[in-house]
Amino acid sequence: MTGRGVNAGSGPHIISWNVTSRCPLACAHCYIDAGEDGSPGDLDTAEGMTLSDQVAAVGRPILVLSGGEPLLRPDIFDLAGYAAGRGLRVAMGTSGVLVTDAVAGRVRDAGIRKVAVSLDSTDPGVHDAFRGH
Repeated sequence: MTGRGVNAGSGPHIISWNVTSRCPLACAHCYIDAGEDGSPGDLDTAEGMTLSDQVAAVGRPILVLSGGEPLLRPDIFDLAGYAAGRGLRVAMGTSGVLVTDAVAGRVRDAGIRKVAVSLDSTDPGVHDAFRGH
């Protein structure tokens, strides 16, 4: 059997890692019950790097750093840079509330190649009500 693409025929194509359960929002759709305090179950930096090693050992999937709000992790750029350095294609899912020009530059410099920003409505009132903020 032949395939196309980087992961043709082997391993996962996308892995989404909820790097934290901390989040400044209270979204109606949140499936991890994220909040201001986070969770004691979050991996620390060394454990996160080990996870990237394990993912890289099974292929070169897209590794999506998500959450909660991944930008609340003080080590998020270290984790992203490490994963990119291991050959993983790194992406991020964020609410966008913490993105500034400086943060966008750090995202780029860390090797994050795709960013998904959640928008729930073009009407700010509807969007904000859904996000609880």
